Amino acid sequence: MLARCVLTVWGAWIGGLSLAVVLTASAIWSTSPIIPLGLAALMIAGGLGLIVGAAVRVIRGPRRVRAVAALLVGTAPFWFLAGHILMAARSAIDRRVPPGWPTKLFLPLGRPFVDLEARWFYPQRTRGQWVTMAGPPTADARAQVVAMDRHVEAVLARLGQSGTWPILWYRGPVLGIGRCAIYDMAFGSPLGREPQGADGLSETDRHEVAHCVITRNYTAWSDPPRLLMEGWAQANQGTSAEELACTAWEDRQKGESLSLRKLVAPDWYWYSGLSTYNQGAPLVNYVLRVYGPERFLKLYINCQQATFESDLRECLGIGFDELDAAYWADVERIVQSGPPARHWLKGLPLAPGIDPAAWQTFLADYFAAAAQLVARYDHVRMTSVYRNIKNGDDREKMLEKRTMLRSGRFARVRTWFETPFVTSETAILAHPDHSLRVFRELTPEVVPWTIRTDARATPLAAYQQAMDRVESSSNYKHFAATHGGAILLEYPGILRNARQSTEYEVAGLDTTIKAVEGHRLVTLRLRTVPGIKGRDREESTFVFDADDLFVVRSEHYENPHSGFISDCRFEYDHPDGRPVLRSSVIPVSSQHRTIRLDVEECRFGPIPESEFALEPFLASLGPGRPVRPPAFDPPASTGLDWYWLVFVGGGISLAAGSGLALVGRDRRTVLAN
Repeated sequence: MLARCVLTVWGAWIGGLSLAVVLTASAIWSTSPIIPLGLAALMIAGGLGLIVGAAVRVIRGPRRVRAVAALLVGTAPFWFLAGHILMAARSAIDRRVPPGWPTKLFLPLGRPFVDLEARWFYPQRTRGQWVTMAGPPTADARAQVVAMDRHVEAVLARLGQSGTWPILWYRGPVLGIGRCAIYDMAFGSPLGREPQGADGLSETDRHEVAHCVITRNYTAWSDPPRLLMEGWAQANQGTSAEELACTAWEDRQKGESLSLRKLVAPDWYWYSGLSTYNQGAPLVNYVLRVYGPERFLKLYINCQQATFESDLRECLGIGFDELDAAYWADVERIVQSGPPARHWLKGLPLAPGIDPAAWQTFLADYFAAAAQLVARYDHVRMTSVYRNIKNGDDREKMLEKRTMLRSGRFARVRTWFETPFVTSETAILAHPDHSLRVFRELTPEVVPWTIRTDARATPLAAYQQAMDRVESSSNYKHFAATHGGAILLEYPGILRNARQSTEYEVAGLDTTIKAVEGHRLVTLRLRTVPGIKGRDREESTFVFDADDLFVVRSEHYENPHSGFISDCRFEYDHPDGRPVLRSSVIPVSSQHRTIRLDVEECRFGPIPESEFALEPFLASLGPGRPVRPPAFDPPASTGLDWYWLVFVGGGISLAAGSGLALVGRDRRTVLAN
């Protein structure tokens, strides 16, 4: 019996490994689940039978040595399997390790196990032309599958192809795997957890299914860089090309972009970092537009890390540096055509009755005025206070007071943050030669200032990071806080940061004359398109003063699903004849809460560079210099780097078992003689 168990374990393991090699080499990523599941069941059953039988034999006898030998030989495949799993998992943790064949071999065999769990948690399966959606029961499953089929066809059109393989679209994680794609399996967003467009799809769902569409073209040796992999999916998730280009350009301005050479070097080739998404998407859009889908796909499928530059020249006829320069020039051209918000607004559908010419005239006038409002804030000294207080209850209040100095390349900001539970302070200095960010808590006791800047960052990187934090902190809660009422400049970003749908339409545009003040007021009503359902339905009505640089006078917001309604009123001063935000007030009656922003000081004009020197900045913090915590250096290696010890353990088990079997056989021969 023990011999049969040993043969079963070894046969199942060798059979599974051989099947994986054949499927991978043949680029067959999906096979019948019966064979992999059957081999796994045989291996587990044989292993359990071996352990139980050997244990009984060792305890009761006879032939104890032979039982131990069978146990050692029969468990060796489990050691090898564990080592293989660790070797494959190592590439997911260490960015310098390519996935390679150890990982590829698992994927065709692992697919049935993924689907086995999915059938339990996601019982409803809705089949479409290209996609089968697996998820919890939902009434609009058919509509979502139809929408995803249309998305697949749009993606295929970008590749110049007419068909793809059947794609399994899971509405949530399976076996702990979420928001990723593996060959023909897309692990998308759980139902109702992410903002959905009018077609019922989220960006995550479009992103992961786009991976599956292009993976259909893989060969066994395909190994594209994450720059192209994630760039392709990011470019096909429903985000506009203008917004993708602006995101990449902002990273470049902050000093966070990387060269093409860096992004395809071993340290980044297999790593899905933020740069691979932000820079990869506009790069893919550029290559597809300039070189066409055939040449892009040839590069995507055939390139390798060691030969990427020669592959690039063979497929596109251009080198690293030339492509890098051309791609960034294209990004800059797109950015200079206008801010992302203008592209977003320009592309919104118009409700019946709205004159397209009047809408285009409004956009031209609005963004010309907004540019004047924004420009002054390059040189400003400003103090603002944000309060979020539940009426009559100071136990539920939040206060943020920020003082900002900005003069061209130099900036500094100090923030006081207070709630009933914690009080803290943050101060940031952004200077090309000495940038610093410090933090301290003031409750329950005053803690000394601590330096939070990355000690390993170059001066340029530290400066760009500090300036980014200054700008984002001064852009808090409402864009009107710093840019004097130019709310539409940031409106799409506000929606995305709140994880709300950006599929809007222009529902109303009206220009009237208000007799009391004699100002021409423009009323703009934006709402989610009719296809948006449930909690994602929203509507905002803005009133702009066309005779005062189009500053926003009021905003009315409502969410029909939740019943949430708010009205925000804005007040302005005119120290130099132009509007400067004084306050904004949002009474939220349903929550008995008032949200208020007051600008206590706002003075424009250059500020002496001496105010941005390091010593004055440190002196402004009070007594005691900030301390820098010990730098944390991540280990150069992980425990998975020792995966080979598991293979050694399997080899020892096999060798020891074989040795004991030979000793037992010789002993029986002697006794027989």
